[in-house]
Amino acid sequence: MVSTAIFVTFVVGPKLRKKRQCEIKQCPQDLNPDQLSRFDGNEGRPAYVAYMGTIYDVSGSKLWKGGSHFRRHTAGLDMTDVLKTAPHKEDKLTGMPVVSRLVAQEQQKKPPQMRIFYFLAYMNLFLIFSIVFVISLWRWW
Repeated sequence: MVSTAIFVTFVVGPKLRKKRQCEIKQCPQDLNPDQLSRFDGNEGRPAYVAYMGTIYDVSGSKLWKGGSHFRRHTAGLDMTDVLKTAPHKEDKLTGMPVVSRLVAQEQQKKPPQMRIFYFLAYMNLFLIFSIVFVISLWRWW
């Protein structure tokens, strides 16, 4: 268990963090909702919102400081339904720089690092459960 925890901490975890940072820096042409949620305006990341299938960069707006709009709406989400009830029209948002398009989320396989991470995590849980179960049986009999 200790060896798998060390492996996950020092090998798999850094690879997953590096891959996520590369995705944020490169910003592919079209983003799905999961990728859009990473651009939330926190920790130096840009703040993007989607409206009617188009993704806008709201990082430069004073009203979207820290990825939050009046503490009611957060960046990284699709604002199509929200803007219908807003006190302003969509021209406030469509005036922002266009980044890319929002595409539907397709089912994709998890990267090998993520699958290894889940396998090792569940294996450790199974080992801990097995050890506790064996100890409880041994103490009971």
